[in-house]
Amino acid sequence: MTRARGLALITAIAIVAIGLAKPAMSPRIASAAPNGVLLTGGVTSDSGQKMEGVTVSAKEEGQTITTTVFTDEQGNYYFPPLPTGTYRVWAQAQGYEAGRKQVEMTGAVRHQEFVLKMTKDFAMQLDGDGWIAALPEDTAEHRKMKDVFYDNCTGCHIASYPLQNRFDENGWVAIINLMSRVTGPEGFYGGPAMAPWPFLDYYKKELAAYLAEMRGPGPSPMKFKTLPRPKGEATLGVFIEYDVPVDDDGGYGPPANDGSDWSLGTTSRNNGNSGIHDAQFDRDGNIWFAYTEPSYDRTVGKVDAKTGKLTNIKVPGANGMAASSHGITVDQEGILWFNAVPGAYYAQGEDNVRGLARLDPKTEKVEVFNVPHGMSGVGGTLDVDGKGNIWAATRIGAIRFDTRTREFTEFKSVTLASPDGRTDTYGVTGDREGNGWWTQFKIDLVDKGDVLSGRSEELRMSPRKSRSDGLLTAEERKVYALGVPQDNLSVPWAQGPRRLGADKNADVVWMCDYWGNNLAKIDSHSMKVTLYAVPTPEAGPYDAVVDNNHNVWVNLTQAGRIAKFDPRTEQWTEYPLPSLGSETRHVSILERNGKLEVGLPYSRISKVARMELRTRAELQALRAEVQQTAGNR
Repeated sequence: MTRARGLALITAIAIVAIGLAKPAMSPRIASAAPNGVLLTGGVTSDSGQKMEGVTVSAKEEGQTITTTVFTDEQGNYYFPPLPTGTYRVWAQAQGYEAGRKQVEMTGAVRHQEFVLKMTKDFAMQLDGDGWIAALPEDTAEHRKMKDVFYDNCTGCHIASYPLQNRFDENGWVAIINLMSRVTGPEGFYGGPAMAPWPFLDYYKKELAAYLAEMRGPGPSPMKFKTLPRPKGEATLGVFIEYDVPVDDDGGYGPPANDGSDWSLGTTSRNNGNSGIHDAQFDRDGNIWFAYTEPSYDRTVGKVDAKTGKLTNIKVPGANGMAASSHGITVDQEGILWFNAVPGAYYAQGEDNVRGLARLDPKTEKVEVFNVPHGMSGVGGTLDVDGKGNIWAATRIGAIRFDTRTREFTEFKSVTLASPDGRTDTYGVTGDREGNGWWTQFKIDLVDKGDVLSGRSEELRMSPRKSRSDGLLTAEERKVYALGVPQDNLSVPWAQGPRRLGADKNADVVWMCDYWGNNLAKIDSHSMKVTLYAVPTPEAGPYDAVVDNNHNVWVNLTQAGRIAKFDPRTEQWTEYPLPSLGSETRHVSILERNGKLEVGLPYSRISKVARMELRTRAELQALRAEVQQTAGNR
């Protein structure tokens, strides 16, 4: 890709090689309402207790769409109308064996009851937060080493993946040796010649002994607990999940474990499952996603919301490959924007200029705008400000693209985080006045780019309380004083500001503190910060987006949930995701026709999903329809 000098050179890729739909299957339209079949029934425990908040899923044989609902306070579930056909239907709750049935969907209403049997061995059903919670805090050493694990082994992936396995001390040493030379969330191994990350190298023996005690061949002191099932409003979510075939160097196939069977535990990301990163709605409700894995034909993908049909969009990259992408957003006109990296995503240098791509979802045509020579390339997170301009992260701050003049303006962070002058910005957003905000995840700083003055200013997050407070030796503090070597490791007192979202109808920016486990409210004028704790411990809040009613939607990466925070009442509502090990890293919303939908990329298991919220009146109407139909038999 050529560099532009002066103003941005528009590389108009008028006809981008569009990978026509390459679904692993040939999905049938899944919207038979109002003439579809109403699937309903009840879930009880083997002791006869009615079970509220049980996850009940249905997937037609040979299709790619899974629909999930939750049981109400009476233990009953009600699906929206589904097409006729043969379905796999299953009910799951932590601490119970799954109930599974094959159901022929015919007639107006189909009833299917489930009785779930309790199981003592439910650890594999837990997401990352459940595994972290099970690590004991009974001694000072346990508390300190729990922090070491939490701060250094959960930045790239959820805790359930490593902890669900058992190794002796030598096995854990081998794993730590490997991970201390891995760079980036995609897991690039730097080789034995690479200097290990200081924190992991320093704690290697101590951490290996700790992990062997917790997850070794012998008895473990870990005590597992099931999380409370959803109740009330949290049971009103309806999830529609879409399988996305894995594109591993052009080869398509399903993930080995797609998260639908909780008893299988958390799947590996090493089989191509982890390409999907951000996901965004277009105005028709279709879901577009960014893709980070190497591919010959997929820079971004589109999933048709009605049929599940997949369409690949290719921006030409290096050596015949597709350029990769990481972030995707949508502007007020319905135009999609994403970053396009021609070579390997984490490669640097003059030959790997990162551009900004514009995609019209109606025509599926792409234009790529190259950053002028001398400016930092477009990074992996993007947002649209209240004026319609695009803000994107860079290695040294943020960059603003004026969608009318087609010009870039660069803003540099006030504080540089590394000797070579890089700050490794992660999250970015644009506020309603047109200013930009970005986070420096590894050094607890938040920067604001003021458009009128052209200057940047920063705020520093207050330290978090940790389990290690008062336990660190002088030598340990000396190691931590070396600074955080990369953006996926942390120190015990770090908040870890990850991604943020501005309220486009108020002077407020909301930000997720990943390690601090809180949601930060920032006044966009005074830069005053107010923290709100996430109710689920170690939930891993990652991204924030604000709806038109000022509610803040947050994806809880470690907990496998999507949460709504109401600033007026300061109350949280958490909706559990149907698939285990989703590892969501982004959240988006679509508001149309008086309804709100939440979009989620499942970064670990190659799916995208949307959550629709039923009202109590809509659910009651379904109950009435089911009862009326049954009464007319």
